[in-house]
Amino acid sequence: MSYQFCRSFIIALSLSSSVIVSAAAEAITIETDHTVIVSIPAQPGAVIVGNPAIVDASIQGGKLLLNGKSFGTTNIVALDQDGNQMMGLEVSVKHTTGNAVAIFKGELAGPQRYSYNCAPYCEATIQIGDSPIYNALVSAQTKSRIQLATGQDDAAKSEAPPPPQ
Repeated sequence: MSYQFCRSFIIALSLSSSVIVSAAAEAITIETDHTVIVSIPAQPGAVIVGNPAIVDASIQGGKLLLNGKSFGTTNIVALDQDGNQMMGLEVSVKHTTGNAVAIFKGELAGPQRYSYNCAPYCEATIQIGDSPIYNALVSAQTKSRIQLATGQDDAAKSEAPPPPQ
């Protein structure tokens, strides 16, 4: 091997190593159902989320909004307009705040978990790992409440008394 080739190879290797080190991922922790705002250096050409079931990402101007959706760890990569990595994030989503309470009941099918958010009164909520029956009941009640609040419940509209004449 020639001296010139070895020197060029070492220089190229050291440059590529510095790029890898500078592109190291920043670690961020988010609670489920919470949003974190991250400043980005420029408008990205693309944002890639490793596992969209864990975290959702959207861009608002010079900000990257991260919404924790489910427990776990994933990565997010932002590319510039030329396709080069401009930012890397390691995102961990953890359980909700200290207001979360889990109750375990012994049932025929084995212990079942029921989740509540106590701030300050305990309200039913659902988390991954809850009893499937409990999850279905709370989901149905939550969906019904949202439909009523947004006027999307056709059954409630049809049951309303006729307007006074």
